[in-house]
This record gives sequence, C-alpha cells and structure tokens, in this order.
Amino acid sequence: MTVVAFMEESKDSLLLAADQQFTRRRGKYKDNKLRRVKNQQIAWSSAGNPQIGLDDFGEWINRYDFTGKDWGLFIEDVDMQVSMLSGERK
Repeated sequence: MTVVAFMEESKDSLLLAADQQFTRRRGKYKDNKLRRVKNQQIAWSSAGNPQIGLDDFGEWINRYDFTGKDWGLFIEDVDMQVSMLSGERK
C-alpha cells in the first residue's frame, strides 16, 4: 500500500508526502516513491507495480509536451496513459 498525503501549503501550492517502502518477493526495501516532473510543478506516486506506476508512467510524463495544455487536457491525457499502462480505466 502507498500512502500519499497532501495539504494546501498556500493559495498556489500543495505539500506532498509519500511512504518509501516497497515490498518484493525477496523482502522489503526503501526508495523514494514520490516523483517529480522535470521543469513542472507536478509530482506523483504509485501503489502496486512500481514498474508501471513509477518507471513506465515516469518515462511517459517526463516526455510529455505541456505546451498549450490546460489542466483539463492534461488530466485527460494522464487518464488515457494510466489506462493503457494498467489495462483498465481509472
């Protein structure tokens, strides 16, 4: 399970935090689950398969072209990508 907490830090920002423990067949280990998009004020985390939620999604979002996109269009694109990666609509 991934725990992600956020709170409104100011009118223009949120404070985010996520747990750091991964569970694999051979045990548990720690890593940073909270990831940031380069040159954007966007962060995300993931529960479940870290290959899909952190690595594959991370590759996609770090290549994403934010030019001319508003928040609504971005959310639609994220929804489509997450659906393709996970195999189900979220």
